[in-house]
Amino acid sequence: MDFAYRVNRRTVFGLALARLLNPIERGAQPVYRRLFACLMALPHRYHEAITEYDQRNALSPFRPQEGPTFRLSRPRIKAHSIPNLGLQDVITVLLDNRIPPSWVDHSYLFGLTYLNAHYSGNGPHQALYDEIDNERLARLHIYGTPPSITNWDGWRSPSEGDIARLHTIVDMVEDRPLAPCNSGNAPDHRQGLEAPAWLLVGQDGFITHLTHRLASLAQSYSAAHPAFAPPGATISHPSSLPSTLASGGPANAGVTLPTITIASADPANAGAEAPMDTQEGGSGIGPGAN
Repeated sequence: MDFAYRVNRRTVFGLALARLLNPIERGAQPVYRRLFACLMALPHRYHEAITEYDQRNALSPFRPQEGPTFRLSRPRIKAHSIPNLGLQDVITVLLDNRIPPSWVDHSYLFGLTYLNAHYSGNGPHQALYDEIDNERLARLHIYGTPPSITNWDGWRSPSEGDIARLHTIVDMVEDRPLAPCNSGNAPDHRQGLEAPAWLLVGQDGFITHLTHRLASLAQSYSAAHPAFAPPGATISHPSSLPSTLASGGPANAGVTLPTITIASADPANAGAEAPMDTQEGGSGIGPGAN
Protein backbone atom coordinates (compact mmCIF):
# COMPACT_ATOMS: atom_id res chain seq x y z
CA MET A 1 0.00 0.00 0.00
CA ASP A 2 1.27 3.47 -0.88
CA PHE A 3 0.67 6.30 1.57
CA ALA A 4 0.03 9.68 -0.05
CA TYR A 5 0.04 11.62 3.19
CA ARG A 6 1.74 14.88 4.05
CA VAL A 7 1.34 17.09 7.08
CA ASN A 8 1.31 20.85 7.21
CA ARG A 9 4.52 22.20 8.71
CA ARG A 10 2.56 24.69 10.82
CA THR A 11 0.96 21.77 12.65
CA VAL A 12 4.31 20.06 13.13
CA PHE A 13 5.94 23.29 14.33
CA GLY A 14 3.25 23.91 16.96
CA LEU A 15 3.45 20.32 18.17
CA ALA A 16 7.24 20.49 18.43
CA LEU A 17 7.07 23.77 20.35
CA ALA A 18 4.51 22.28 22.74
CA ARG A 19 6.77 19.32 23.43
CA LEU A 20 9.88 21.46 23.87
CA LEU A 21 8.06 23.55 26.49
CA ASN A 22 6.34 20.62 28.21
CA PRO A 23 6.57 20.63 32.01
CA ILE A 24 9.20 18.36 33.51
CA GLU A 25 6.62 16.58 35.67
CA ARG A 26 4.81 13.98 33.57
CA GLY A 27 1.61 14.36 35.57
CA ALA A 28 1.29 17.98 34.48
CA GLN A 29 1.97 17.39 30.80
CA PRO A 30 -1.52 16.39 29.53
CA VAL A 31 -3.19 19.40 31.18
CA TYR A 32 -0.46 21.79 30.06
CA ARG A 33 -0.46 20.43 26.50
CA ARG A 34 -4.25 20.88 26.28
CA LEU A 35 -4.03 24.48 27.47
CA PHE A 36 -1.07 25.17 25.19
CA ALA A 37 -3.04 23.99 22.15
CA CYS A 38 -6.05 26.08 23.21
CA LEU A 39 -3.87 29.19 23.44
CA MET A 40 -2.40 28.53 19.99
CA ALA A 41 -5.97 28.41 18.63
CA LEU A 42 -6.74 31.97 19.80
CA PRO A 43 -5.59 34.51 17.19
CA HIS A 44 -3.76 37.52 18.63
CA ARG A 45 -4.13 36.44 22.28
CA TYR A 46 -0.37 36.21 22.82
CA HIS A 47 0.11 39.65 21.25
CA GLU A 48 -2.32 41.05 23.80
CA ALA A 49 -0.44 39.30 26.60
CA ILE A 50 2.78 40.98 25.44
CA THR A 51 1.05 44.37 25.43
CA GLU A 52 -0.22 43.73 28.95
CA TYR A 53 3.28 42.69 30.04
CA ASP A 54 4.81 45.86 28.60
CA GLN A 55 2.26 47.99 30.43
CA ARG A 56 3.27 46.36 33.71
CA ASN A 57 6.98 46.49 32.93
CA ALA A 58 7.51 49.81 31.17
CA LEU A 59 11.21 49.91 32.12
CA SER A 60 11.93 46.39 30.86
CA PRO A 61 9.50 45.60 28.02
CA PHE A 62 9.25 42.19 26.39
CA ARG A 63 12.06 41.34 23.99
CA PRO A 64 11.69 38.12 21.99
CA GLN A 65 14.66 35.87 21.38
CA GLU A 66 16.20 36.60 18.00
CA GLY A 67 18.40 33.55 17.39
CA PRO A 68 19.91 31.90 15.52
CA THR A 69 20.27 29.85 18.75
CA PHE A 70 17.29 29.79 21.09
CA ARG A 71 17.41 28.69 24.71
CA LEU A 72 14.19 27.25 26.13
CA SER A 73 13.51 26.36 29.77
CA ARG A 74 10.88 23.77 30.66
CA PRO A 75 8.66 24.69 33.61
CA ARG A 76 8.28 22.81 36.87
CA ILE A 77 4.69 22.41 38.05
CA LYS A 78 3.94 20.99 41.48
CA ALA A 79 1.29 18.29 41.70
CA HIS A 80 -1.09 20.36 43.83
CA SER A 81 -1.00 23.16 41.23
CA ILE A 82 -2.03 21.01 38.26
CA PRO A 83 -5.84 21.31 38.77
CA ASN A 84 -5.52 25.11 38.85
CA LEU A 85 -3.56 25.53 35.62
CA GLY A 86 -4.98 27.99 33.10
CA LEU A 87 -4.10 29.82 29.90
CA GLN A 88 -2.23 32.48 31.86
CA ASP A 89 0.22 29.84 33.10
CA VAL A 90 1.03 28.88 29.51
CA ILE A 91 1.41 32.56 28.60
CA THR A 92 3.82 33.02 31.51
CA VAL A 93 5.98 30.15 30.22
CA LEU A 94 6.03 31.72 26.74
CA LEU A 95 6.93 35.14 28.12
CA ASP A 96 9.63 33.74 30.41
CA ASN A 97 11.16 31.96 27.41
CA ARG A 98 10.81 35.13 25.30
CA ILE A 99 9.01 33.18 22.57
CA PRO A 100 8.57 35.36 19.45
CA PRO A 101 4.90 36.12 18.74
CA SER A 102 5.47 35.03 15.14
CA TRP A 103 6.08 31.49 16.46
CA VAL A 104 2.70 31.49 18.20
CA ASP A 105 0.97 32.88 15.10
CA HIS A 106 2.64 30.15 13.05
CA SER A 107 1.33 27.51 15.48
CA TYR A 108 -2.33 28.45 14.96
CA LEU A 109 -3.00 25.43 12.75
CA PHE A 110 -1.67 23.12 15.47
CA GLY A 111 -4.12 24.62 17.96
CA LEU A 112 -6.99 24.42 15.47
CA THR A 113 -6.17 20.82 14.54
CA TYR A 114 -5.97 19.81 18.21
CA LEU A 115 -9.28 21.50 19.02
CA ASN A 116 -10.99 19.94 16.04
CA ALA A 117 -9.64 16.48 16.86
CA HIS A 118 -10.64 16.57 20.52
CA TYR A 119 -14.05 18.21 20.20
CA SER A 120 -16.76 15.56 20.52
CA GLY A 121 -19.80 17.46 21.76
CA ASN A 122 -19.52 15.81 25.15
CA GLY A 123 -16.73 14.84 27.47
CA PRO A 124 -14.78 15.99 30.51
CA HIS A 125 -13.37 19.10 28.80
CA GLN A 126 -16.46 20.10 26.85
CA ALA A 127 -16.98 23.43 28.63
CA LEU A 128 -13.37 24.44 27.99
CA TYR A 129 -13.50 23.57 24.30
CA ASP A 130 -16.81 25.42 23.82
CA GLU A 131 -15.38 28.50 25.50
CA ILE A 132 -12.15 28.38 23.49
CA ASP A 133 -13.94 27.85 20.18
CA ASN A 134 -16.34 30.73 20.83
CA GLU A 135 -13.39 33.01 21.54
CA ARG A 136 -11.47 31.61 18.56
CA LEU A 137 -14.29 32.47 16.16
CA ALA A 138 -14.61 35.97 17.60
CA ARG A 139 -10.90 36.60 17.25
CA LEU A 140 -10.84 35.09 13.79
CA HIS A 141 -13.54 37.56 12.77
CA ILE A 142 -11.57 40.49 14.16
CA TYR A 143 -7.98 39.62 13.30
CA GLY A 144 -8.22 37.03 10.54
CA THR A 145 -6.08 33.90 10.31
CA PRO A 146 -2.68 34.38 12.00
CA PRO A 147 0.15 34.72 9.48
CA SER A 148 2.69 31.99 8.89
CA ILE A 149 6.47 32.11 8.82
CA THR A 150 7.07 31.75 5.10
CA ASN A 151 10.27 29.70 5.30
CA TRP A 152 8.62 27.20 7.67
CA ASP A 153 5.34 26.92 5.80
CA GLY A 154 4.01 24.33 3.38
CA TRP A 155 3.93 20.56 3.64
CA ARG A 156 6.12 17.88 5.15
CA SER A 157 6.27 14.65 3.18
CA PRO A 158 6.60 11.44 5.23
CA SER A 159 10.03 9.94 5.78
CA GLU A 160 10.82 6.26 5.32
CA GLY A 161 10.34 5.84 9.07
CA ASP A 162 6.93 7.52 8.93
CA ILE A 163 5.82 5.21 6.14
CA ALA A 164 7.08 2.15 8.03
CA ARG A 165 5.08 3.18 11.09
CA LEU A 166 1.96 3.68 8.99
CA HIS A 167 2.37 0.18 7.53
CA THR A 168 2.61 -1.15 11.09
CA ILE A 169 -0.58 0.69 12.03
CA VAL A 170 -2.44 -0.79 9.05
CA ASP A 171 -1.18 -4.28 9.93
CA MET A 172 -2.49 -3.82 13.47
CA VAL A 173 -5.88 -2.70 12.19
CA GLU A 174 -6.25 -5.90 10.21
CA ASP A 175 -6.10 -7.88 13.46
CA ARG A 176 -7.90 -5.58 15.90
CA PRO A 177 -9.37 -2.07 16.00
CA LEU A 178 -6.72 0.54 16.65
CA ALA A 179 -7.70 2.92 19.44
CA PRO A 180 -5.89 5.57 21.46
CA CYS A 181 -4.84 4.68 25.00
CA ASN A 182 -7.77 6.66 26.40
CA SER A 183 -10.30 5.16 23.98
CA GLY A 184 -13.03 5.27 26.60
CA ASN A 185 -13.00 9.06 26.50
CA ALA A 186 -12.15 9.47 22.81
CA PRO A 187 -14.93 10.23 20.30
CA ASP A 188 -15.43 7.91 17.33
CA HIS A 189 -13.78 10.30 14.89
CA ARG A 190 -10.49 9.95 16.79
CA GLN A 191 -10.47 6.18 16.70
CA GLY A 192 -8.12 4.19 14.52
CA LEU A 193 -7.29 5.40 11.05
CA GLU A 194 -10.10 7.96 11.27
CA ALA A 195 -7.95 10.00 13.68
CA PRO A 196 -7.22 13.32 11.90
CA ALA A 197 -3.57 13.45 12.96
CA TRP A 198 -2.52 13.12 9.32
CA LEU A 199 -3.90 15.36 6.59
CA LEU A 200 -4.47 14.18 3.05
CA VAL A 201 -2.55 15.91 0.29
CA GLY A 202 -4.50 18.98 -0.81
CA GLN A 203 -6.18 19.56 2.56
CA ASP A 204 -4.63 22.58 4.25
CA GLY A 205 -6.43 21.93 7.54
CA PHE A 206 -7.86 25.44 7.91
CA ILE A 207 -11.54 25.39 8.78
CA THR A 208 -13.89 27.99 10.23
CA HIS A 209 -16.23 25.70 12.19
CA LEU A 210 -15.16 22.56 14.00
CA THR A 211 -16.14 19.34 12.26
CA HIS A 212 -18.19 17.97 15.15
CA ARG A 213 -19.63 21.20 16.51
CA LEU A 214 -22.83 22.47 14.96
CA ALA A 215 -22.10 25.73 13.18
CA SER A 216 -25.52 26.98 14.27
CA LEU A 217 -24.46 26.77 17.93
CA ALA A 218 -21.38 28.85 17.34
CA GLN A 219 -23.27 31.33 15.18
CA SER A 220 -25.97 31.69 17.82
CA TYR A 221 -23.37 32.45 20.46
CA SER A 222 -21.66 34.96 18.17
CA ALA A 223 -24.95 36.75 17.54
CA ALA A 224 -25.62 37.02 21.28
CA HIS A 225 -22.04 38.05 22.10
CA PRO A 226 -20.76 40.52 19.47
CA ALA A 227 -16.97 40.66 19.24
CA PHE A 228 -15.15 43.96 19.70
CA ALA A 229 -11.44 44.54 19.38
CA PRO A 230 -9.70 46.11 22.39
CA PRO A 231 -8.69 49.79 22.09
CA GLY A 232 -5.60 50.29 19.97
CA ALA A 233 -5.74 46.81 18.44
CA THR A 234 -4.66 46.27 14.85
CA ILE A 235 -7.76 44.97 13.12
CA SER A 236 -7.85 42.81 10.03
CA HIS A 237 -11.01 42.38 7.99
CA PRO A 238 -10.48 39.22 5.93
CA SER A 239 -12.57 38.89 2.81
CA SER A 240 -13.21 35.23 3.59
CA LEU A 241 -12.66 32.88 6.50
CA PRO A 242 -10.56 30.95 6.86
CA SER A 243 -7.68 31.95 4.61
CA THR A 244 -6.18 29.24 2.46
CA LEU A 245 -2.44 28.74 2.23
CA ALA A 246 -0.70 27.46 -0.85
CA SER A 247 0.09 23.80 -0.34
CA GLY A 248 1.97 22.95 -3.49
CA GLY A 249 5.66 22.86 -4.18
CA PRO A 250 8.63 21.98 -2.00
CA ALA A 251 8.74 23.59 1.42
CA ASN A 252 11.77 24.79 3.37
CA ALA A 253 14.14 24.18 0.48
CA GLY A 254 17.55 25.40 1.56
CA VAL A 255 16.22 26.73 4.88
CA THR A 256 18.35 26.33 8.00
CA LEU A 257 16.20 25.72 11.05
CA PRO A 258 17.18 27.34 14.35
CA THR A 259 19.05 25.54 17.09
CA ILE A 260 17.08 24.99 20.27
CA THR A 261 18.83 24.53 23.60
CA ILE A 262 16.53 22.97 26.21
CA ALA A 263 17.44 24.09 29.71
CA SER A 264 15.80 22.22 32.55
CA ALA A 265 16.46 20.50 35.84
CA ASP A 266 15.98 17.19 34.08
CA PRO A 267 19.50 15.73 33.58
CA ALA A 268 18.30 13.86 30.51
CA ASN A 269 17.49 17.14 28.77
CA ALA A 270 19.99 19.55 30.28
CA GLY A 271 21.94 21.24 27.52
CA ALA A 272 20.28 19.21 24.79
CA GLU A 273 20.17 20.82 21.40
CA ALA A 274 17.71 20.00 18.66
CA PRO A 275 16.34 21.63 15.52
CA MET A 276 12.73 22.79 15.67
CA ASP A 277 11.48 19.86 13.61
CA THR A 278 12.87 17.37 16.15
CA GLN A 279 10.37 16.08 18.68
CA GLU A 280 11.41 15.51 22.26
CA GLY A 281 10.57 12.04 23.50
CA GLY A 282 7.56 9.87 22.73
CA SER A 283 5.60 9.73 19.52
CA GLY A 284 4.64 12.98 17.88
CA ILE A 285 1.90 12.83 15.29
CA GLY A 286 -0.21 9.78 14.92
CA PRO A 287 -3.56 8.33 15.89
CA GLY A 288 -4.19 8.75 19.58
CA ALA A 289 -1.49 11.40 20.12
CA ASN A 290 -2.67 13.96 22.64
